[in-house]
Amino acid sequence: MYTVPIDLLLYSLRKRKVNQVRLYLYLKYMASGNIKLTNEVIDDICSKLHWCKKTFEKHRQWLLRKKWISYNNKTKSLHIKGYKKIVIKIKLDKQHNCGIGCSIEDVIKFRAFCVGAVISWGSRFLNCKKRASKCLKGDFNKDARHAKNEYELPNRFIGNNLELHYTTISKYRTLAEDEGYITIKQHYRKTIWEGVYLSEVKQAHPEIEERLKVRDGLVVEQLPSTIVSSVVIKRKRVYRPKKTVKKWGINNEEA
Repeated sequence: MYTVPIDLLLYSLRKRKVNQVRLYLYLKYMASGNIKLTNEVIDDICSKLHWCKKTFEKHRQWLLRKKWISYNNKTKSLHIKGYKKIVIKIKLDKQHNCGIGCSIEDVIKFRAFCVGAVISWGSRFLNCKKRASKCLKGDFNKDARHAKNEYELPNRFIGNNLELHYTTISKYRTLAEDEGYITIKQHYRKTIWEGVYLSEVKQAHPEIEERLKVRDGLVVEQLPSTIVSSVVIKRKRVYRPKKTVKKWGINNEEA
C-alpha cells in the first residue's frame, strides 16, 4: 500500500480528471521510475482498468502534455514523475499535510476510492477542528464523542472543496458507500409532537422544517449524519517548491 497525497485526489474530482490520475497512479505502481510500454503491458493495463487502447492512448497523451510523465526516445520508456512535482504543478489553492493509503485495488475502483477518501479526510479534519475548539473553551465532553473513525458528515465542506453540485456529490457518496469505503449512519431525535400531521408541525416550526421527518408514524427531527470510514489516513509533509536565491551575482536553486 502506497500513500497518495490528498491533494491529488481532490484535484481529480474537482477538475474531473479521475481517469487521467488513475492512469498516472497505475503506472506509478507498476514502476515507480521508468517503464517500457510494450504491447503486453498496454494490454494488461487496458484489461485491469477496463479500457480500450484508444481510451488508454487518450489519457496517456494528456499525461504527456501536462508533463506528469515523459518519454525517452533512446530507451523507448516512460518516466513517471514523483508526487512532489505533480502536487506543486497542479497548484491547488492550499496544500494539505495529509496522505491516503492506496492499494492497486483502490486504483481500479478509483472514483469510489477518491470520494471515500475525500469525505473521510474532510470529516476527520472538521472533527479535529471542532474538538480543539471545545478544548479551548473548556466544555469538551469526552463521553459525547462518536466511536473511533465515526465523524459527522460534512456535506457543505465537501461541496465547497470539490466544487461540485449537491446531486453529483450525493451520487458519488452512494458509490463510495456501495464499494465499502464509508458507511453512513442516520440519526434522529424524538419530538414532543404525537398524533399530528407533519405538515402542521412544519407550518408551526418553519425554523426546523427541513429537518422534520416521519418515522414509524412519529414526527422526528433528523440530526447530522455520521460516517464510519475504512480509509487509511496518514500525515504527510507539505511539498514546497524550490527556492531561488542570489549568490555571487548568480541565481542558484536550493533544494
